[in-house]
Amino acid sequence: MSILEEEEFNEIIKDIINHQEFMKLKNEKHHDRTKFDHSYRIAKATYRISKNTNLDVESAVRGAMLHDFFFKEQINNRLISYVKHPKISLETAEKHFALNHKEKNIIESHMFPASIKMPKYKESLLVSIIDKTVSIEEMIKGYSKEIKELLQRV
Repeated sequence: MSILEEEEFNEIIKDIINHQEFMKLKNEKHHDRTKFDHSYRIAKATYRISKNTNLDVESAVRGAMLHDFFFKEQINNRLISYVKHPKISLETAEKHFALNHKEKNIIESHMFPASIKMPKYKESLLVSIIDKTVSIEEMIKGYSKEIKELLQRV
């Protein structure tokens, strides 16, 4: 990313990453990292692709940053988390930020087809695909660490 692009990206997300409640995601484990780091990776990839494909960059990036804005204490079951966390993430995001219609759809549809909400916009579909791709990579890295630790014990 060029310096100008980096500045533009940071300008789009500055209110989110500086928000006290969102900062708490730095303490929430997600795959092999934190939810904050995971969301940041999704947002950065979304920025690059949406910028090069003439999509609504700002809505796509903001939706990507907020797609997993929920906390463990909001969900008590892993299966429920998998299916319902988009709705909870949207509710949490709406409490703290003004969201447009695309940002809302990006958040609530990012787990499609596991979630009920379908992506209505290209930006929503993009975030959903990037999230799945990055999540698979993060899970594999996490499992690789666990397997390596188990093998070292043997």
